[in-house]
Amino acid sequence: MGLDVRDYSGSARLVHGRGKGNKDRVIGLPEPACAALDAYLKQRQGIGPDADRHSYATELLERGADIRDIRDLLGHESVATTEIYTHVSAARQRRTVQLLEK
Repeated sequence: MGLDVRDYSGSARLVHGRGKGNKDRVIGLPEPACAALDAYLKQRQGIGPDADRHSYATELLERGADIRDIRDLLGHESVATTEIYTHVSAARQRRTVQLLEK
């Protein structure tokens, strides 16, 4: 999805854009994300949409969100596409392996 600064609405706490297949995408943002974006935008012109999507998806995954819910929020057809946007931290990998130790 190509995003522009104008696609972000801090007051509405969302990002609106057009994804693959010309599908409209509206992504709701939590207050901490809006505060971070507002601070970032004050320091720098423009917004890096891929970096934002990666951070958004990774943070949701780290906080326990289901990958299918993240897929829906990002507007992906496939979980495989969503997995591209998530980065599994070393801590999360350790927690996953520890499940076998219980």
